[in-house]
Amino acid sequence: MGIVSPGFTGRRRSATELPPGQYLTHEFPVLSAGPTPHVRPEHWEFTISTETGEVHRWDWATFTSLPAEEITRDLHCVTRWSKLGTDWKGVSLDTLLADVETGADFAMANSDGGYTTNLPLEDLLDGQAWIAYEYDGEPLTPEHGGPAPAAGPTSLPVEERQMGARPGPVRHGRPGLLGERRVSRVRRPMERTALRRRLTWQVGTVTEVREESATARTLVVDVPDWPGHLAGQHLDVRLTAPDGYRASRSYSIASAWTGETIELTVEQVPDGEVSPYLVEVLKVGDPLEVRGPVGGWFVWQPGQPGPIQLIAGGSGVVPLMAMLRAHIGSSAPAKFLYSVRGPTSVIYAHDLREVATSENVEITFAYTREAPPGEPRVGRVDADLLNAVTFAPGDDLTTYVCGPTPFVEAVADLLVSAGHDPARVKTERFGPTGGPR
Repeated sequence: MGIVSPGFTGRRRSATELPPGQYLTHEFPVLSAGPTPHVRPEHWEFTISTETGEVHRWDWATFTSLPAEEITRDLHCVTRWSKLGTDWKGVSLDTLLADVETGADFAMANSDGGYTTNLPLEDLLDGQAWIAYEYDGEPLTPEHGGPAPAAGPTSLPVEERQMGARPGPVRHGRPGLLGERRVSRVRRPMERTALRRRLTWQVGTVTEVREESATARTLVVDVPDWPGHLAGQHLDVRLTAPDGYRASRSYSIASAWTGETIELTVEQVPDGEVSPYLVEVLKVGDPLEVRGPVGGWFVWQPGQPGPIQLIAGGSGVVPLMAMLRAHIGSSAPAKFLYSVRGPTSVIYAHDLREVATSENVEITFAYTREAPPGEPRVGRVDADLLNAVTFAPGDDLTTYVCGPTPFVEAVADLLVSAGHDPARVKTERFGPTGGPR
């Protein structure tokens, strides 16, 4: 049983029926683990091979000459956002499989980055799946799998269908969803984080509230049965109104695990549903329902070899602050580049000043709109700044980038262009819908 969140009413959308646990967004959130691949159409290829070794192959020109269909579908992502009435154009799997002879029951989709997903073959036929290359009348952009990802029977891009891989004789290779320089995917749930258990909702109590900026605050929460977490992981927060209406979002954990409380730093999202409650309403002594920790890819542990490079944009500082706190006492060299609008937008200003006194931690601020006195540079993170204040590419360097999607896209592309190994550039991005994943 959940608990009632004092003062929470939520926003009802009576005209919309969403699956349990989903929330509606008009944005198009992005879920990926690293730099977005940019595959040129002349290098794009789609291949189907059967259990007998028969291969069917289409290049971009041949593929786009096939009969196309225009379809409208609702998206319900596994990360709990829903986007309704999306318009796509693409080629049906029925068309692509028309001349393929197979007795297989399952299809396995493979990408250049090693990510796989599989489906019953019957779920891909009879007008249920397409390889789409246009969204809302425009060519599909790289961050959403362009030039052409697969859209499956639940109307989700394959990017969002992160299911466990079961070997299947029919393989859909190189669908253009992930490119040649794609970062490796997590293929082991929970990534050995001592979380091989069923996640359940727990009730914590807010013990402290700290204002971090005009729009962000840190909540210190005592969760009696919290199992511990790694720096970089996140958790789910669930709010319940008196009439039973619920809303949940995911938030990065700001604290390193010390065996006591956990900390969440939340920035209020304009027109948000959950973040305004957490920033403006929730107070010391109130209960807060949480579930976690979640995630094993975007994490750092003190015993991890090699230097670490942290790059944050705005409130993307939260999981990286957890890493800096976990780094205390570590001998690993660390550099942190923090992009913010101005001095008043800095989150953890006091904490970062303390961290900056460490001998093996170097902190640099990039002010995009207004700089403090004595700071000559105002502007976005660019190649020259990265070259000047971050580690050079190295085999043992791990880089973590977190922030709004455009920021992460730009920085990750710059890092890869500078020679950094995409497999060692880990990213976490968020949009204006309130969740960090």
